Amino acid sequence: MNFVLIGGCNFSNKENKLIHSKIIELSKKAKPRLLYIHVSSKKIDDIIKTFNDFDVDLKIYEKLSDVDNADIIYIGGGNTEETIINFKKNGLMDKLISVIDTKIICGVSAGAILWFEKFYSDTYAYIDNSYGYNFKLLDGIGYFKGYISPHFNEPGKEAFFDELDNNLGIGLENNTALFISDNSIDYILDRPKSAIYFYLDKKLYVLNDSNKEILLKEIRK
Repeated sequence: MNFVLIGGCNFSNKENKLIHSKIIELSKKAKPRLLYIHVSSKKIDDIIKTFNDFDVDLKIYEKLSDVDNADIIYIGGGNTEETIINFKKNGLMDKLISVIDTKIICGVSAGAILWFEKFYSDTYAYIDNSYGYNFKLLDGIGYFKGYISPHFNEPGKEAFFDELDNNLGIGLENNTALFISDNSIDYILDRPKSAIYFYLDKKLYVLNDSNKEILLKEIRK
């Protein structure tokens, strides 16, 4: 198992070069086959330009058999709830789960948070002059234990840890990534002063080398 969960990325600025380089390195191939699953309504041009800077054989997802031929599967950002519904409907979710042990699975924003029990989403967000963004906890597929929020450095995410009810919570800022394998966990902070947070037993942690094993133990089902 090799998962890479990214809090956010602005592809128009070609962000996360350190994270993307590490993902490609994990494949242990000179030119890995990277399958990008595009779930956003935004144009894909910037994503293609980003990966053109790397020595990969890039393919945009079209059909289920594309998954079998990939070394790296990269799920993009978008509407997380709709992504889960569509993946289940077209068989892609079952397909992805079936290759977890043989592929590198990456996700950014929606593509990262769908794997947890619950995710903090602005799917139904509205802007109110008094209360700001109305984020809600919605159901993920539950492959990993805990609740998670992407884009954690952006406005409106401060209340996430107040809604956990003693459950494990993870806050991924933009340009940060968790690297999770069967027996280890690591992270990359690809922006100055960025951070990954986790909340456990009513205590807030900033992820570092001394406490990352605590998080690995807790997210396992």
